Amino acid sequence: FLGTKEYALDLCRHSKPYQVVVAVVQPKGSLGETYEHIQRGMEQFEKQRDYNHARWFQGGDDLRVPEMFWRIDHQFTELIGRTVANVGMPIVEAMQTIEFRLDRSGAVLESEAFMAIAAEPRDFRFHRPFLIYMKKRDADRPFFVMWVDNAELLVRQ
Repeated sequence: FLGTKEYALDLCRHSKPYQVVVAVVQPKGSLGETYEHIQRGMEQFEKQRDYNHARWFQGGDDLRVPEMFWRIDHQFTELIGRTVANVGMPIVEAMQTIEFRLDRSGAVLESEAFMAIAAEPRDFRFHRPFLIYMKKRDADRPFFVMWVDNAELLVRQ
């Protein structure tokens, strides 16, 4: 769109709801500024007289985009040891994993974040009377309910 030194291409104009654009441009002060530069260039390109002709690949055009596959795990060490205000417990782990694949079948982007806080172990012992029931998860009522209040039916350890 900006001549032969800078250009941007939508890799699949029919993809929805996502769009993948690759651009060869001079980097600006930040990714945001670079993105805005590309958007302005695309708007200017659409206003050109030969836009309808220039926007399509021609017989001699050549497109070569490298395939990519990478995964980055990042630990946020600056968060470890800080206290979570609403629970008053320290963060013991804070991580994010980003995985990206780009090939001729398309693009896949996955991101997962994980945070763990220190917690005192809780004790869940069923050593006094308790209720047990079984039901289908989407059912309104269980098909089995039992109140356990003696050791007669329990298995001895």
